[in-house]
Amino acid sequence: MPTDSIRFNRYIDDSDNYVSIPLSDFRYLENTRLKSRFGWLSERSLEQSDSISTILIEMNSFVPDGEWRDYTPGSFQLAFELPNFTTEVNLDTVDLKLINHYATRGGTNDPTTEIEGTLRFSHLENKKILIDGKISVDTRKPTTKQELLLRNALLRKVSIEQYVFEEEEKDRIKKQQEEEMFDRMMRVYSIQGQFYDSIFSAEQFPNNSIWIQGKKLRKHEFKLDASYIVAGTRISEEPTDNLMELLGSSIYYPTDGTDFVFNFHHFDEGDSNVIDDETNYSFLFSLPELEIRTYDIQDEQINANLSYWHYGPMGHVIDTKSATGAIQITDVSNIVEGTIDLTFKMTDKRTMILTGKFQLPLVDKSAFRELAERMQNEANE
Repeated sequence: MPTDSIRFNRYIDDSDNYVSIPLSDFRYLENTRLKSRFGWLSERSLEQSDSISTILIEMNSFVPDGEWRDYTPGSFQLAFELPNFTTEVNLDTVDLKLINHYATRGGTNDPTTEIEGTLRFSHLENKKILIDGKISVDTRKPTTKQELLLRNALLRKVSIEQYVFEEEEKDRIKKQQEEEMFDRMMRVYSIQGQFYDSIFSAEQFPNNSIWIQGKKLRKHEFKLDASYIVAGTRISEEPTDNLMELLGSSIYYPTDGTDFVFNFHHFDEGDSNVIDDETNYSFLFSLPELEIRTYDIQDEQINANLSYWHYGPMGHVIDTKSATGAIQITDVSNIVEGTIDLTFKMTDKRTMILTGKFQLPLVDKSAFRELAERMQNEANE
């Protein structure tokens, strides 16, 4: 975390406002010199030396979460060599190795960079060192400013062997944490999958027959899974920010409100001979009440939303711009049945048509609260 002795400040949009971000690494590498100046510095970039030590300053996206999170994109790494037991250095006099992705976030490849600063070193017993001073890194085209303030920052003098060991240990712990997180995430999604399988399946509701077609889209069946109706809700105003949901579940979703939300989900496998041809579809509409009648969605201002995400490197959410057509409710028992005949104008300039009949369960909202609690408890274990 940022402290009074070590503070890395990143200024915001060419202003006097800044945010302090914790460094991901700050080391005094004793008897170590730079073997390579290409790319991100790692243990492979270093070699033993009898007379040279290296300062390494680094901020990357793996810093802890905090109020600075929105300003961490754009990694920073500065390294330079010094003769052993140097007591003061002006950065104008040393050969600096700098990676400053903060200045190249917008696609600029070669901003004009100016680095200034003076550091003072007090070499202590027991392989310790105090560092005092300031480093400023300014760029033009684009204009950015970052600074490192050091007030008697206490560091260990670390050998190259210690550095390699600590980096390997850090990688081992990170890999273990990632494996544990993945395993926990799979357990959470297993709970979610079991829940949706329990409320809806093609065998339980065999009368669903919905078809989708559009420009450059073959007509195919809109086969449902994880589909239902829930009362006391409304359709979310924004798509989910969960990538797993965007790729394989509801893109928009029911949230607290006063309507009946009909949530239809369809995952299209696409052409098995084409890589990344899958498409995740999410279709929702909301009604103020459940009545056996026909609803003209344009005249009655019924909220109907079709969205989808096509796999591939350019994948993103395609939304509904406008919708017309009719929804007919034919049965309002515990199994709600009806028909749809809807036309959607999409944000990718395509026209999509959904037609057919549906049969969905009416699920109590409390079941989703219980599901959320179970998933949260599993995630926290």
